Amino acid sequence: MANFKGKSTRSRGISLAAMTPLVGLFLLLVLFSLLGSHYKGQNTGIVQLEKLPATTPIVCWKGISLEGMEGTVISLNSKDQVSFALPSFDKNYLKSVILELASLYKVNFTASQKDALGNLPYLAMKVQELPSFLDLTLQQQLKLTQQGIYNSLDSTQLTECIKISRTLARTMYGRYYPPIYLKIEPSVQAPRVEHLMSLLNAQGTSRFNLLTQSNGIDYPLNTPLNRTQ
Repeated sequence: MANFKGKSTRSRGISLAAMTPLVGLFLLLVLFSLLGSHYKGQNTGIVQLEKLPATTPIVCWKGISLEGMEGTVISLNSKDQVSFALPSFDKNYLKSVILELASLYKVNFTASQKDALGNLPYLAMKVQELPSFLDLTLQQQLKLTQQGIYNSLDSTQLTECIKISRTLARTMYGRYYPPIYLKIEPSVQAPRVEHLMSLLNAQGTSRFNLLTQSNGIDYPLNTPLNRTQ
């Protein structure tokens, strides 16, 4: 018979010191994930996903990325600032809208500035300010945008962007103008919302989609949007 006397068993656990690099890697992955989600929300305008109102029961478009969807996203924040975006279209669409808008105000771009227009996720400033903005580094652009310094797109140019985008939708893509999605911070005063609605109505838009946040509830992709007529 085998004699086990004097032998002891030792558990092979992982020490905290050995786990430290793994914990650091995990935190980095979480950080990159959060930054990616945050940037994705910013790409459709100056209002971020977490700033949107939540409804109960929640009816929303999952993730607000509008991935695979074709639409116009107009954002309105509590500082009375607006932005105009055309997500899910090719980059030339928004670029072409901006170039058409610039021609109305006799604004010219250099070759490098025109190339940079193709990477602009949304328009949140007057077209007259774009040339100087595009000459800045990406870090400078991000900093000034976050500070709200360049968020000065006015009602007149927003209206012109809508008009131009509808014309180009027919000439460039042979289709009717894309639906409009609104991203509005809940702290925005009612008169400002009414003013935005009147601008849309003046353009013949009587139907739009109000985007809300999902509050972490994972709704199927075919969940309808809040729709106001």
